[in-house]
Amino acid sequence: MRGGYGIYQLPSIGFGTAGLTSASTVDATFQSVDGVTPAYQLSQGVPPYSPNADVNGLPLIPTSVTKPSSNVTQVPRTAVLPYLQEWQFGIEQDLGHNWVAEIDYEGNHGVHQPIELPINQIAPTAGCCFGVKNAQSLRPYPQFLTITSLVNGGASAYAAMLAELRHSWSNGLSLRAAYTWAHGLDDVDAPARADAAPVQNVYNLHAQWGTSMINIPQRFVLSGVYSLPVGAGGRWLADTPVVSQVIGHWRVSAVAQFQKGYPYFISQGDTLGIFSGGQYVNRVGSPDISRGSRTVARWFNPAAFAATPQDTLGNSPRAALYGPGQNVWDIAVMRDIPIWERLTFTLRADAHNAFNHPQFSGLNTTITNAAFGSVTGAQDPRQLLIIGRLTF
Repeated sequence: MRGGYGIYQLPSIGFGTAGLTSASTVDATFQSVDGVTPAYQLSQGVPPYSPNADVNGLPLIPTSVTKPSSNVTQVPRTAVLPYLQEWQFGIEQDLGHNWVAEIDYEGNHGVHQPIELPINQIAPTAGCCFGVKNAQSLRPYPQFLTITSLVNGGASAYAAMLAELRHSWSNGLSLRAAYTWAHGLDDVDAPARADAAPVQNVYNLHAQWGTSMINIPQRFVLSGVYSLPVGAGGRWLADTPVVSQVIGHWRVSAVAQFQKGYPYFISQGDTLGIFSGGQYVNRVGSPDISRGSRTVARWFNPAAFAATPQDTLGNSPRAALYGPGQNVWDIAVMRDIPIWERLTFTLRADAHNAFNHPQFSGLNTTITNAAFGSVTGAQDPRQLLIIGRLTF
């Protein structure tokens, strides 16, 4: 039996590329007049340049209430420490004959995580603001276009049950089976995620809270190595001349992975007009289809979603459905061929996705697209690899 609890500071990630504008931070470019002669030499000093600040030290950012042109980034003036609380409790039992069973509970809670927020958004109200000509003037900071606020204000939670059964190497067998049930939740996707869901309403991040876009609720992995018990080195026919060397020294290994797919966000055209990250669709039913009814053209039920009317917030969660899962068997067959005392040649054949099960990798999730609900891609089919290795 074991357990533990800890609090860990998160590394400074997510905002490393944000530039600052101040009296002491200048972005200046010097170019050669002919492409050959250096623009300047350090021995002569840096040429004169103008600081990006006015006489009072305030940043010189182009602003205009009538015709704004600047997209700016806001950084916090006071540091907020992002941290993670983690806890774990587990029981391990020796079952005898080299078999061990283990079950664990793991969880964590992320606090003050780095996120990006579109803070120059108009507060949602009835009848505003799709097609409104003066919508820009209704923004909190009408002199700017988009304002991306870099803030340590996100939250996350994770809970998982992990079960494992393993057999250490004996009698020519090594085996491990591991199952994970998990649920991850958060409110805003990390800035670097390419498939991150947008923030629909920055004034109500609580409505964003839900299943994380990287959540995998179930995963099972089976792996093992088996040395055939015949011929040289085996239990049977080990002393039969010639035959023992022909049929001996064979091993088979396999890794099988099964898991549920990643969550997908359903998108539509933005008819909010409030300069938010985007408008969510409305979920009106269950998107799930029985396994036997799924096709490449209809992987989930498209009728479960409806386009949200203009000037209305959608009710669909960020993780609206789960995509195609994984069913992969990697199998290898190998034989050691003794040549001399310390010289052995190993011949190995590997088969990735040995049963050539389709591994779909993408879905059409744009509600206005004619192919909405269909599969858009697949991972590699079966791959075979022959390897020869000489050990001495």
